Amino acid sequence: MARSLKMAGMTAAGAMSVVLVLTACGAGSRSGAQSVDAVDCEFPEQDPAVKVNVLAYSSSATDPFTNMMVASCSKDGVEVAHAPIDFSGQYTKTATTLAGDTGTYDIIEMYSGAVPRYGSTGALLDLNDLFEQYAESHDLDELAPAMLEGLSHDGKLYALPTQANVFTLAYREDIYEDLGLDAPETYADVLEDAKVIQEKGGIKYPVALPFADSTSTLYEGTLASQGATYVDPETGEPTFLSDEANSGLSALADLAPYMDPQVISFDQPRVQQQLFNGTAAIGIMYSGRLSDLADPEVSQYPDAFAYAPAPSVEPGGKTSSILSVDGWSIPNNTKIDPDLLFRLMVASITEEASEQAVPHAYPARVDVVTERNTPYAEAVEAALANGAGTPPMETWLGTVQSDTSALLQRAITGQSSVEDALAAAQKAAAPAISGSAG
Repeated sequence: MARSLKMAGMTAAGAMSVVLVLTACGAGSRSGAQSVDAVDCEFPEQDPAVKVNVLAYSSSATDPFTNMMVASCSKDGVEVAHAPIDFSGQYTKTATTLAGDTGTYDIIEMYSGAVPRYGSTGALLDLNDLFEQYAESHDLDELAPAMLEGLSHDGKLYALPTQANVFTLAYREDIYEDLGLDAPETYADVLEDAKVIQEKGGIKYPVALPFADSTSTLYEGTLASQGATYVDPETGEPTFLSDEANSGLSALADLAPYMDPQVISFDQPRVQQQLFNGTAAIGIMYSGRLSDLADPEVSQYPDAFAYAPAPSVEPGGKTSSILSVDGWSIPNNTKIDPDLLFRLMVASITEEASEQAVPHAYPARVDVVTERNTPYAEAVEAALANGAGTPPMETWLGTVQSDTSALLQRAITGQSSVEDALAAAQKAAAPAISGSAG
């Protein structure tokens, strides 16, 4: 089903009632938008003073919202504290701080792939009431409904959306033009383009994909491109033995001769580096990373990139782009008043704050995004219009992803055949999926 983040407004009550969406969001360590102009952050003066600890990974797309909260809301008896951390560190610390009766953090950056796991166990505060309380005064009805859906589970909103991340293809437009190539639309196109670039473009390994942190996302995208997902809706069994699974994993494995032999260790920041320095000409990553490619301080080719939806598996098929939504959540074990915390979160996503976040982020207030201020906006909108969606909003997703990623990677590296890798993944995924059904 085609969708767009730039949809007509939805009432607060209506937005809360919609259930959908998910995925795992890649992240990294490069920090952009170090300074921001503070916006209004309204709350009663706190006496005694409180320290609000924020857990959020550092990236060019996430930092504007974190920095805005720190700069705007550290006043009147409130200290907003944030220490830079990479995504893997956030992932670990989130699990730790939510595990006990008392946590270390009071606001946690959350992404849609983690919402079912933490929301279903009661680790996160249901934000429905606070959202409705502040919807009118803070224009929260202007937030994209699809992003609200992406941070909801069983009708409850568990995080206030900051931005959307859509898996997007970036390619060296200058190289494509020199070699007479058209923008790739399918994985077969990427394969053929890589052959040409390797032979005539002077790049030994022209394709870079983030298998270290996004194997599941890449694989899920190939399934979605063919109208499939992890589970057969009729049998309730995993689909790793399906034709769609074979076609999808094969599309990724076929690119191996055109990727660095160490590609399995490439996370999204490493893919960025390959594109920054010209050792790759084609990459796929979340849209929150794309603005860095045009930054002359880090990229040797800041004016050379173009963007497109992630390729489909079959000609004329849906894009393999995956949507993930990031936002602010409140842990149930915080000792600080949730009303205060929600006010701080809201301040970081006002229209003025969101305008400062582009082009690094594709903010939840999507009306501030234009093709002029966000070069990759057209690719993101095209991906959404072409059916970009998310994996199932199910509690078993994280387990299935972690239990199968390394097995799928064996097919990419040639350590096993595609068929053997999928058979092993089928066996590994079955307990989590059948256990959830039971």
